[in-house]
Amino acid sequence: MQLTTEVMNSGRRAGREVVQCYAGPLNAGTADFRKRLQAFTPVDLEPGETRAVALSYTLRQLARFDEPEDRFRLDAGPYRAWLGPSSR
Repeated sequence: MQLTTEVMNSGRRAGREVVQCYAGPLNAGTADFRKRLQAFTPVDLEPGETRAVALSYTLRQLARFDEPEDRFRLDAGPYRAWLGPSSR
C-alpha cells in the first residue's frame, strides 16, 4: 500500500515534521489493534515550502499473530489508513 500527502511549512523558520501513517481494520476486535503505526518519515522544510511525501507499508504489516493457530493472519473486512503528525 502507498499513500501520498503534501506537507507545508507555513512558518517563517525552517522546520521538521514527522509524517506518520497509521492503519487498521475498521471493525477491530481489540482496541489496541484499531490503529497501528505502519510507516513514518521525517521531512525537513524551508519557510513556505510544500513537499509531496509518500509512505508505504505491506499487507503483512497489518496482520496480527493468532496464538491458537500459531500464525499471522489478516482479518477480513474493511481497513482504514490515516496520515498525520501523530496518532491523535
